Amino acid sequence: MPNIGVWERDVAMNPTIAFARQNLELIVDGGQPAADLNTNSRVWGASLGSAVYVWRSGLGITADGAMLYAAGDGLSAATLADVLMRAGAVRAMELDINSAWVDFFSYAHQPDGSITVNKLLPDMHPSITNYLTASSRDFIALFSRV
Repeated sequence: MPNIGVWERDVAMNPTIAFARQNLELIVDGGQPAADLNTNSRVWGASLGSAVYVWRSGLGITADGAMLYAAGDGLSAATLADVLMRAGAVRAMELDINSAWVDFFSYAHQPDGSITVNKLLPDMHPSITNYLTASSRDFIALFSRV
């Protein structure tokens, strides 16, 4: 089951952990926004031109264990946290920021053997082929079995 939390408080290494990813501090904890979200702090990432409202993405976890993803342009760390809380997140973390890095793609096999690629939002800037070859950027891939 996926989880998001503070290491050694909400999550700890055990035999059921397949992988863990370290990231920034939580932007939502206990269903509440982090106290310092409204500061233009580098804690929440360096944005282009030091802008507060930029492309941002984040992951959240609901009380029943559902994983949430949110992304969009014109978000501050505080508005990203608000979006995730409105969707039901009890804990959440910010992922990438700035237009060159925020992306979410889905891939589907077609009956003719081809693969279609779709962006979550049409104005996401990165190339849809970013993760089909080696990359120096970290990313998460989720696969479903048919």
